Amino acid sequence: MKRHLTRSLYYLRSFFKSNWGVTGIGAWFLFEGFYIIFNPDYMKAQERFGLLVGWIDDSWFGYTLLMIAAALVIAVTNKLISLKRWIVIFSAFLFGIYVVVFGLRIADGYPNSTWAFALLGLWYSWGITRFGDFDE
Repeated sequence: MKRHLTRSLYYLRSFFKSNWGVTGIGAWFLFEGFYIIFNPDYMKAQERFGLLVGWIDDSWFGYTLLMIAAALVIAVTNKLISLKRWIVIFSAFLFGIYVVVFGLRIADGYPNSTWAFALLGLWYSWGITRFGDFDE
């Protein structure tokens, strides 16, 4: 039993060491997707930028984030490097959209710290596309 546990922990540790970047991105998509699905319309409606930012708290967007997270898990576990790269590039696009949307929310008078997490995710995605993960 102890040998199996040790082997499993070794595999888990080596997996996270070699896929540190996409693990963080996938976890963010997973948590944000579930948050959007279980808290529909969590953002207040804005007067000025409602059309531009109103879609980001809809349930279809939450399901989209969950599908991206699932595709990322499939790509990482099956070592589909090209799919993983495309998902990371697309995630940089999504994080950029998040930064713009929450910047507009701040300009409209609804401050939120999600822009900082989105900026961190954008930086993370850029780092992965620039330097790669350790298993590539």
